[in-house]
Amino acid sequence: MYERIDFAWDFNYCLYVRDEENKSRPAHYAIGGNEKAAQLSDIKTKQMTFWVFVNMGVLSALSGLIFAARLNAATPKAGNLFELDAIAACFIGGASAYGGIGTVPGAIIIGGLVMGIMNNGM
Repeated sequence: MYERIDFAWDFNYCLYVRDEENKSRPAHYAIGGNEKAAQLSDIKTKQMTFWVFVNMGVLSALSGLIFAARLNAATPKAGNLFELDAIAACFIGGASAYGGIGTVPGAIIIGGLVMGIMNNGM
């Protein structure tokens, strides 16, 4: 069990470091805040949006594989209503519904821990 926790922490730390050292980070915030203004600021919004969706697709596939391996089954309703927990964790962690605000540590550490405690406690 602790191996999975270590892997999750290491993976999230790698994402955090990549996000901090990446020069396109302000472009992600600009697109999230106002896509038209970002496009007028000479940011390749279509290319950036495409790669963000590719990144999220790969991460979603990875999480689905890990969850199916944990359940030892791949049922169609295995992750029912998990998206609501993820959205709540992001809002608790400091993300804005209007875009352009939020951090990886805020969403994962603060929001994820609060939602985990609430799910286990209830």
